[in-house]
Amino acid sequence: MVKSRIIQPKDFKLIGINTASTFTGFCHKHDREIFRLIDDFDYNSSEQCFLYCYRAFARAYHKKREELKSCKSDSRLANENPSYFARRGEDCNIGLTLDIGNFPKLINKWLCDKNHKELHYFYFKTKVSLSMASSSFTQPSFDIMKRRINDYRGDVPLNHIFLNIIPEEKVTHILISCFKSQDKSMQFVDSIKDVYNQGYKDKVGVFLTTFLIFFTENTFFNPSLINNLSSYQRRNLLLNLEYSIAENTQDYFIENPINGSLNLFENTL
Repeated sequence: MVKSRIIQPKDFKLIGINTASTFTGFCHKHDREIFRLIDDFDYNSSEQCFLYCYRAFARAYHKKREELKSCKSDSRLANENPSYFARRGEDCNIGLTLDIGNFPKLINKWLCDKNHKELHYFYFKTKVSLSMASSSFTQPSFDIMKRRINDYRGDVPLNHIFLNIIPEEKVTHILISCFKSQDKSMQFVDSIKDVYNQGYKDKVGVFLTTFLIFFTENTFFNPSLINNLSSYQRRNLLLNLEYSIAENTQDYFIENPINGSLNLFENTL
């Protein structure tokens, strides 16, 4: 009989965030200092709105920088497929210089100055707690009225949207935000606000579901959410996820952004 080895506490040791994490944007001390207001308290202020957006931006900016590193000619991945990673590196460089540009400096300055007025946002909450969360910074192709927001041409800066979904014990907060300097992004936010306030909440729910599946990355669904879907809804979700990695997805949803029937917010708005 082979004895199993019991791991003792001495087998574990403290390591730094640079080794333990793929996101090294903040040390423990500064992460705690910056985000304490949203980590320890329920959502109820414009300062918290800013901090949720700041965290989403920091994660997206870090990811883009790390992606660019992986595309450099001396990286292991780039050596395996030079032509692909050369193109990918060019896209990442455009994203960092043209699309994001001066926003890292600006958003850091707003943080230091406690300036929470440079973001334009629409906030609402669900009737129940949802089994999902999101902290995303993304560039959609359309708004809820099917008007184009981004062209993806490579020589025109993209317009950005923050999407934060914050579940609590009895409700879920939904925060859709953007920089005030970007008119089309403000159009995106205001169009959702108008449709929601006109009472077409199912339309908002279907649109947000499409947006979550096709345009956000840092989004999480609890297995309980999937388990509570009907078999038809599960199949619809899988088909949407499968289609999200197919070619020409962006162009299709510019023309038909809310033609799907899947609504993960059904009866909750």
